[in-house]
Amino acid sequence: MNMKTRPLVFTLLIVLCLGLLVAGCGNSGLTGQPNTNERKGDKEKIKIHVTDGFNTLPSKQFWKMFEQKFAEKYPKYNLVLENIPASDSPEQFYKTKLAAGEFPDVAKVFQPALLIDADVIQEIPQDLQNTLIDPEFGRINGKLYTMPQHQGALGMWYNKEIFKKAGIEKLPETWDEFIAACKKIQAIGIEPIGMSVKSGFFIAGHFAFLWAPATYGPEPNWPKLRTEGKVKFNNPVTRRALEQLKESMPYWQKGALSATADQVKGLFFSGKVAIMANGGIYNAAEVNTGELKAGFEIGYLTPPQDKAETRKINTYRDNMWVINKNASGEKLQAVADFLKFFYSKEIYEQFLNANAVMPTVKGFENYKPAMENPTAAKMVAEIRAAMDKHGTVAHAHAAQGDNIWPQGAREMSEKIVQELAAGNDNLDQLMNLFDEQWDKGVQQMKKK
Repeated sequence: MNMKTRPLVFTLLIVLCLGLLVAGCGNSGLTGQPNTNERKGDKEKIKIHVTDGFNTLPSKQFWKMFEQKFAEKYPKYNLVLENIPASDSPEQFYKTKLAAGEFPDVAKVFQPALLIDADVIQEIPQDLQNTLIDPEFGRINGKLYTMPQHQGALGMWYNKEIFKKAGIEKLPETWDEFIAACKKIQAIGIEPIGMSVKSGFFIAGHFAFLWAPATYGPEPNWPKLRTEGKVKFNNPVTRRALEQLKESMPYWQKGALSATADQVKGLFFSGKVAIMANGGIYNAAEVNTGELKAGFEIGYLTPPQDKAETRKINTYRDNMWVINKNASGEKLQAVADFLKFFYSKEIYEQFLNANAVMPTVKGFENYKPAMENPTAAKMVAEIRAAMDKHGTVAHAHAAQGDNIWPQGAREMSEKIVQELAAGNDNLDQLMNLFDEQWDKGVQQMKKK
């Protein structure tokens, strides 16, 4: 071989080897974007593009297992999983997908309003609807476009050791008792409440613990009435919830305005704040896997109300599967097989355990998450006991179906509580901003 050609041949061989290595990679999108490189034979398979969030260790472990099991059962399908990054707003994520013409075959969504308005999703097949415990949940004008992955519960976690040290012998039930407890905790040199204002989702979630029980408790169809113009967000109940949020501010940790949700979680689980203002049953899953560790006993604190008897537990079924409208024939059958496999006993129980959540399909009515970690098991037991004792309401924007919040309403709810925390005391202005956004969203829906 000519000496001048050897470097060129060697370079070509390296490029060829690298190409073979890349082509041999799997199709999993567990770490980000879907891998578009197809393995040998994938072109002959029916592709199923699925989006979900794989941003916690339990979730990553579950979907890795799912991908393997699904491939074994359905070798004719090419499952492509794509992650919804934790840094992205789900609504913005799907807006980008729609603009690029890349909406997935099956997608996990939190609010389907955008997709219904865009006319990109179809009704859930009847045989799948028949598997739901509550097939009426989420219907819009009698049609069901969503299939809940699970039901979860939210609230506040507290450090039992700090409460004991502060001399709090009885858990606060009313708002006045809650503020009194915060004062006792502050008196022993510990910051009472861990709060993230930077995370609109976190602070708005805490606000919803105060607002939703007082609003949805007496009127579960409040969002529908709001859409019909029969009620307003600017009302005494909302004003009181905003006032309560403001009253709690002196007891937030230093740096609450700039703290992220993960930082607050870190403060609580390291014992530096007594109460995590926004948490849920999903935290038990993180404790169970060792992703979160606490050197103290954790308790569930039912969010207080002015009257103890009006307390409710905020729940959500806003992690929902939707199906691309263009899925038909073999593709629709592939999508149906994916969903049936997800809800099968072998798989679904692992999903429920991984996320410490409750079922939404028949056959699992008596299911309770199996937690190996004793702290996690106690967390689940306490939140389930609170649900049984106090009852539940939808978690504000988690109301679905005819009670769905219009586009932009959820984001506005986050904005107004962030503004309140930043010093805007004009409650009428804040409430009116929300009402204006709601009406704007309703008009957008009507135009569609």
